[in-house]
Amino acid sequence: MEYIPGTTIEKPEVQLVGEDGNAFLIIGRCMKALRRVGAPVEVRNAFQAEATSGDYDHLLSTLAEHCQPPNEEDEPVDTIYERAALAIQAAERALATVRSLLADAAVNDWTEDERISIHAGLTGLAEDAEELAGDVPAPIEDDPEAGGK
Repeated sequence: MEYIPGTTIEKPEVQLVGEDGNAFLIIGRCMKALRRVGAPVEVRNAFQAEATSGDYDHLLSTLAEHCQPPNEEDEPVDTIYERAALAIQAAERALATVRSLLADAAVNDWTEDERISIHAGLTGLAEDAEELAGDVPAPIEDDPEAGGK
């Protein structure tokens, strides 16, 4: 367990790999993480002052003193929401394609077996999309940073 220097506060986890490398966004992510773990305003302000007192390398060094990369076994909640949203969008596109095929089937000379097969595929996709949407954890209601009130 690592602590923020001069405190008994455990370093919060901050995802940087695969994220925007803009210095101000990095500082904002770390400030949010420090607030999340209960770091007092003085610690957060000291981090921000130190992080902005030098070049980009100094910012990253300061970040490493105050935050740590996430445990690779734990997937960030934001990533879970992003993956779920992308999967739902993909399912919606697939549903639109199948619906289009069904509309074409009414006009074309498709066999009854082909229509039944497409309808079964549509039904399966709809069920999968509903199940996936149900698996996405809801944000904590009283945490504005998690998308709640």
